[in-house]
Amino acid sequence: TGLSGSIIRALSIDPTNPQIIYAGGGGVFRSTNGGGAWSAINTGLANTDVRALVVDPVNPRTLYAGTEGGGVFSIAFGPALSLYPTSLTVDSTTVGASSQMTIAATNTGTSDLLITGITLSGAEASQFRVSSTTGIVVPGDTKIITVSFMPTSLGPKNASLTIVHNASGSPAVVPLMGKGIQWVAIVS
Repeated sequence: TGLSGSIIRALSIDPTNPQIIYAGGGGVFRSTNGGGAWSAINTGLANTDVRALVVDPVNPRTLYAGTEGGGVFSIAFGPALSLYPTSLTVDSTTVGASSQMTIAATNTGTSDLLITGITLSGAEASQFRVSSTTGIVVPGDTKIITVSFMPTSLGPKNASLTIVHNASGSPAVVPLMGKGIQWVAIVS
């Protein structure tokens, strides 16, 4: 199903999973069950007259499609992690108090992003806390990670937030910065 009436000019099989097959002709189609069912995967493909398909031998999550007229397009599969912000500076915070900021972890990929661990490290990691340590982020969705800063002394504090996940580029590291300040009462 999914290829009825399509003229197929190219086939490619994922070298790490023979159940994943790609077909090209009037677009690019993907089967994850050995050809039993197909779905179109033409996102980002400006020319759908596909004449050649190649699965990247180093990263089988990338497929290259060659089209009539010489265009070559890459199509990425699997999860993809996008973080915002990529570094976090927490507001100056009174010693003994707490400030919170958030990091958005968005899955811009095509399959579930598995966050298998979120940890803090560095000499001043004890000055920070993180809200959650694992989770599943479906394609197009966002997980909010809350970082709390609770300084126990004056001055700048630095740590790193490390996110271990199943996408390319794991682990992701987010630098954390904060400053402990003294509370001053002004009497007039």
